[in-house]
Amino acid sequence: AAVPQYPQITLNIPATPEEKTRKLASPELREAEERARRSLSGRGKIIIRPSGTENLIRVTAEAEKEATAKKIVEELAEILRNTP
Repeated sequence: AAVPQYPQITLNIPATPEEKTRKLASPELREAEERARRSLSGRGKIIIRPSGTENLIRVTAEAEKEATAKKIVEELAEILRNTP
């Protein structure tokens, strides 16, 4: 069986090493990520990870439609930006 190819969107959020830890542990981020995963119904993926080489958090979403992936990364990025 062929693996489906979906559009993928990535946003980079600036964050110091201390901010990376704090922001990634945010309950609001985890809840939003879980909601987004459920909305994909197994037809896509979400990756939120700290960059190992830059002061960034990378937010990536893959979905059947590019607009869906874009909406997900924008929502998750907004939470990261607003988490102290």
